[in-house]
Order: sequence, then C-alpha cells, then structure tokens
Amino acid sequence: MSDRTRTERWWTCTPRDFTGGESFFSRDTGLLCLGFRQLGMDSKAVLLGGPREDDKPWVVRATIQQLRSARWWASQKIEGVVLYAWARPEYTPVAEAIREAGVRLILSQDSGGLVSPVCGVPEWIQDRWRWASRSGLWGPLVFILQIVRGLTWGLATQDLRRLDHLSVADRVAAVSPVALARYQRFFRWFGREDLVGRWGWLPHAVSSGGRCRQGVPRKKKIILSVGRWEDEAQKQPDLLVEVIEKVLESDEDARFIIFGRPTSTMIRWSDALDAQMRDRVEFRGAVDHQSIVAAMEEAKILLVPSSCESFHIAAGEALCCGMSVVAARSPSLPSFSWFVSDGDGTLAPKLCGRALAGALRAEIAAWEEDAREPDAIALRWGQRLHESSVAARVVAGFGNDPPSA
Repeated sequence: MSDRTRTERWWTCTPRDFTGGESFFSRDTGLLCLGFRQLGMDSKAVLLGGPREDDKPWVVRATIQQLRSARWWASQKIEGVVLYAWARPEYTPVAEAIREAGVRLILSQDSGGLVSPVCGVPEWIQDRWRWASRSGLWGPLVFILQIVRGLTWGLATQDLRRLDHLSVADRVAAVSPVALARYQRFFRWFGREDLVGRWGWLPHAVSSGGRCRQGVPRKKKIILSVGRWEDEAQKQPDLLVEVIEKVLESDEDARFIIFGRPTSTMIRWSDALDAQMRDRVEFRGAVDHQSIVAAMEEAKILLVPSSCESFHIAAGEALCCGMSVVAARSPSLPSFSWFVSDGDGTLAPKLCGRALAGALRAEIAAWEEDAREPDAIALRWGQRLHESSVAARVVAGFGNDPPSA
C-alpha cells in the first residue's frame, strides 16, 4: 500500500436524510466509504439530518446549509468526495461548494445513461415507456408528457441544467460502459467536447462478504431471483413465473429460489402448480442480505426478468459469488451486456417469456457442459466490483476503462 493511499482522505456524500446503519453501508455511497476504509483511509459518509441511534461511527451528519458551504468542506481537510446527487439542480450548490473548497469532486451517476433524447432517440423512447409503465393507469399519459417535454422545453429546463451540474466535477462516473458512451454522446451533442474527457467508468461497489469460497461443495442446479416484486412494472413477477413454469416443464432437475415478498399472483400461481413442480419452487420472502449471499454461494444462475435497471447490484453480487446471469438484451438494461461480456451469462434477444426461458435453458446447458467456471467468475468480478477495488479505482483516477460492451 503506497504512502499516498494511506494519507489521502476520500469521503462520500449523499445529500439525503438516510439511515446510517448496517443497511446503508451495504451498498452505494456507504459501501464505497467502507472500501476507502479498507484501503487505510479515514473515510466518512456525509448525510443530512440529525444523529440516529444506529449511525456508524464514521457517519457525518450535516445540514444542507453546511453542505452548500465551501468553508465547511474546507474545514474537513479531505482530498476528495464522491457525491451521489443524481445530477439534480438543487444539489449543484453542494457540488460547487466542494470544488470551491479545493476538494476533488467525483459525481457518480446511478443511471443507464438515457437521460435525454440526445443520447439516442429510439432507445430513449423505449426507456421512457418502460419507466412510465410503473405509473399504472397513468402510464400512457406520463409517457406522452415525458416525450413532449424531452423533445421540446426539456432540452433547456432539464438538459442544460444537468449539463451545468455535471460540468462542476473534476470527474463524472458512469456505472457501466454503455452508460458511459451515452453520457459522452450527451456532452458532444451540446458541443462540450472539453467535458468528454472528464467521464469515466466506475461501477457500483459490491460487498466482499459474498464470494465463491474455496471448500464450498460444488454448485447446485439452483436458479435464484431477487426483487421487490410489488413493483410489478419494473421487476415483472408475472414474467418471472412464466419463465419458471416453462423451464420446470422441460427440465426435471432445475430448482428455483425466489427472494423478496411474493405478490398474491405469484402465490396463486404456485398453489396451482402440480406437486412435483411446486416442490422445486421455494419462496423465501424478504430476508437479510447474508441469507441471500449464502444462497448465491451454492446456486448457479441468477434470473433477472426486470424491464429496466440502471445497474442491478444483485447481479453484481451473484457474479462475485461465482454465479452467471440471465436477462434480456434491452436498452433499459445497459449493464447486462457488460456482465455477460466474458461469457458469464446469456441474454435473451427479446424481453418475453419464450425468449427468456430459452436463454435460461441455454445457460443451464452451459453449466452442464462445464462451460462455466465459478471460481474464475468470482475472481474476475470480485476484482472489478468489491468495495476496495472500486475505491482503488477512484484513487487511481478510474484506471483503464473496459472495452465497449
């Protein structure tokens, strides 16, 4: 470990009044803070609000006025901040205060990159429809309003303000290679070639608590799915059970474990299965994170039926546990083309039951033909995604970007 790594102090900041307990430090800014600490840094996570009983000792609570004060940031005597502010204009004064204090600033964008039609009109329209569908009966109206706004006044009221916000940073981070290319297209469209070089690729960190451990028995023919199934438009539980049923019918050995609170439709579907098939589908409900990780350590495949995801941390965790992933090839699932780029999964050509079931069968066959090496998968993705690895990329200025996926 270099002297520079030991002496630098990198903090993270999320300008929200979030809990500062165990759950916060299991992902996003909290987990990245732990990654810096693993590198020997005195790293802290800055949050809004007053102290809470479950706050970790390295949580710093502040007011929004303090976060907008260059003097406050300068008094912390730190080298850099990774700020998660979603490029929202209301947080631009926070970013400006950090830079004015002489502190290096990285803005991390938890997004698939389709933030504007200038990033690619057809893909942007598809993505807007998928996100608008989460509004239920209001979905079509929300979709129309988003399209009209994005193609007209939104170019000024949204895109230019986003451009102003992002231009404050020393570096701006995208969570996937596809998202990176889209953001660079965004800057070039507005004639800001000078800002393109500030962009880099920085994935979300994944806890090193989950890994493919030596001495663990050979992985079993288990397929996992993890989701907030009540968010039906995004997580698509109906598609999930359709795919599971198709594979159950064609594969007598496959078993499925589903984490997350099941919907009433999922329960009725399970009850209607014949006994032999029902015995191979297990609903474990909402459980603690370690229970999911333990299941990942012995399972082979993660099935993701989602319609849209900016990154999908569960998929990153699965890869670090030596699993492979199955999802659809979609503009709204940009990280998955990277997740499978080394042959660590299969993407369906369309987001439908038949195609996704076909992709899952192909992935099962790949395991049975010994075309998947769990130890190699876990090693490859742990080096990319574990919290200390991601923190080290920050200190190194993001390192080398991966090939375009």
